[in-house]
Amino acid sequence: MSKSHTNQQTAIFKCSPSTNFDRSLIESAHFSGHHSIEQYLTFNILGKLYYVKKTLFQNHSVLFHDTLFTKFDQLEQFYDQNRQQYIINISPIIFEKILQYYRTQKLFEPSNIHIDYFKETLDKFHIDTSSLDIDQRCERFVSRQTVFQIIHVLLEYPDSCRFSQILHYICSMVTLLSCLLVSISLTFRDPNIDLHIWNTTEFELPSRSKSIIAHFYNRSSNIFIIDTLCLIWTIIETILRILSTPSLYNYFTTLGIFDVTGVVFHSVYIYIIGTGRKPSQCQKNPIHTNDIFSCITFNRRVMILNLLRKIRLVRYIRPLKYFLLSLIASKREVIRLIVLILFIMAFLAPLIFIIESSYIYECSSSTNIPNTRCIRTISDAFYYLILIISTVGYGDVYPMSHLARFIAMLASPLSIMILSIPLSTIYSKYISSCEIYQMQLVMPENVRYLVYDNKKIVKRDNKLQKNEIIDVTEQIHRNLKRLRIN
Repeated sequence: MSKSHTNQQTAIFKCSPSTNFDRSLIESAHFSGHHSIEQYLTFNILGKLYYVKKTLFQNHSVLFHDTLFTKFDQLEQFYDQNRQQYIINISPIIFEKILQYYRTQKLFEPSNIHIDYFKETLDKFHIDTSSLDIDQRCERFVSRQTVFQIIHVLLEYPDSCRFSQILHYICSMVTLLSCLLVSISLTFRDPNIDLHIWNTTEFELPSRSKSIIAHFYNRSSNIFIIDTLCLIWTIIETILRILSTPSLYNYFTTLGIFDVTGVVFHSVYIYIIGTGRKPSQCQKNPIHTNDIFSCITFNRRVMILNLLRKIRLVRYIRPLKYFLLSLIASKREVIRLIVLILFIMAFLAPLIFIIESSYIYECSSSTNIPNTRCIRTISDAFYYLILIISTVGYGDVYPMSHLARFIAMLASPLSIMILSIPLSTIYSKYISSCEIYQMQLVMPENVRYLVYDNKKIVKRDNKLQKNEIIDVTEQIHRNLKRLRIN
């Protein structure tokens, strides 16, 4: 490992057997100013540093006398004299479960680690796996307030009880109804305007015919009233999700951004139609004046706002939801993929354009006139190259010179190799999300609920770390039964 690991996240665990909480996760700079480093053992777990109190292992030497961590003479095999750290190549999630085992004498299975690999790792450290609680499969974080805990569980976890399933179906049906109203607004026929035969090159006025264009219902229509009621339900649901979420950062970096975006566009659409405001050019008769283009442009903008509300369906379509969550979990791989594609396009597209321009110039002086589908502009070169990278190739634009074709032949297999690397990671994250959901469906009563302490949460490396964690599984189920919704 290189010295760059010192810039990694540094976690400090003050694990004491007399407490029921996991202590703060704070920065190493804060640690050095308030604590003595001699009281801690430094573990380097795949570049992530853990400062663990020596008393955590010493106080339990009798109870865990057969484990490797209580036998310091055997633990020395992992010690690096230069760094003065215990370097262990295991998953940080497994190491945190081991620390939790020494603190609480309870061994839980991590949700995103395969059980066989977890047991195999524990056997290497001579930890008895007979007491492994395989029912604790998933850890869910809720807020500290009891009312917000119940709201968060009911809205975010439809498998928690029967009432949460019914509530999930109601929310999904309201969102689907709101999206269907968008399609209804596109089924109106205006006999005076025809956009199909409008000469967009010369910007001529539409001639007399029939065409399907958008029709915006006024505020007194039943469809507009239903649409407004759907918006009110959606706003209430989104506000409850924001108030009950234990971490606003985690909410807005996952599915929350789709909820808020859909509500904003839906609200703007209702405001425009409800108030009846239009540009001054559209106040006149759009058929017999020269302002028809401005009026149609305004209508198109409203149509786009109306269509963007469908983005909220992401939450309720589970395959799409898991796919987006897997993209978020694999954001580093996605960013690398985008950078590689942009580099290839920035390098090869101008090269193909220069070669094709020279070829067209040479052919223009002779009787051999090049095909009209050849690459004539830089935008054609970018368009053709993105089709080659995505292995689509419509054939509407293609190079004429042999050198440009040879470059395209090299770009196509290169793009396949580049795409295969991040796609495998995204696929594995997608399968993992589906497996976690299936485990929650099978045994929802065994889910472990953990509480965020919002007052002491520390922001580190743009990520919220859980500070004080309390196991409130029984409290959640007790409150659900008290309200007779379980």
